[in-house]
Amino acid sequence: YYIGGDYLNRSYTGKIAEIMTYLSAPANPERVETYLAVKYGLTMGHDYYAGGGTNVYSILNYGYDIAGIARDATYPLHQRVSASTTSASAKITIATNNDFMSANTSPRTDIANAGRYLMWGHNNGSVSNTTTTGIYTHVNRKWKIQGTNNDLGTVYFQIDLAGFASAAEYKLLVSSD
Repeated sequence: YYIGGDYLNRSYTGKIAEIMTYLSAPANPERVETYLAVKYGLTMGHDYYAGGGTNVYSILNYGYDIAGIARDATYPLHQRVSASTTSASAKITIATNNDFMSANTSPRTDIANAGRYLMWGHNNGSVSNTTTTGIYTHVNRKWKIQGTNNDLGTVYFQIDLAGFASAAEYKLLVSSD
């Protein structure tokens, strides 16, 4: 293979974030894809799996703008701040400290043990349209958060309200389902 060269008059101009090489095709490519998706805030079209094979996020009904913080020993993954790069508005950012702007490599609270994941995504409902249920008027977008080996310590989150229906105040409703 060629990197940075010219192969059959097909050159590549651009940036490459990471190169991984294998002697043969990985037996479980979805694990490698999960590592890359969590590290770079990418949304995939299938469930997410830790390096050891544990399902860390099921996309069923919540397969949009997926991101996560995690520590995995199979790959050099220690993601301490994350947001999906898929959407520019109504984005959720979660971090291990109350700093949502600094790079993942800046001083942050560590995730103590490998195998810990906190993943989130939404149902693609509208944030500009609302539904009234009882005394609550809520946006039609619902988020799901799925934790694996949940002892992550304290986490912080930030919700970008750009595009949300106008309201005098916003409240976070939490459900167990």
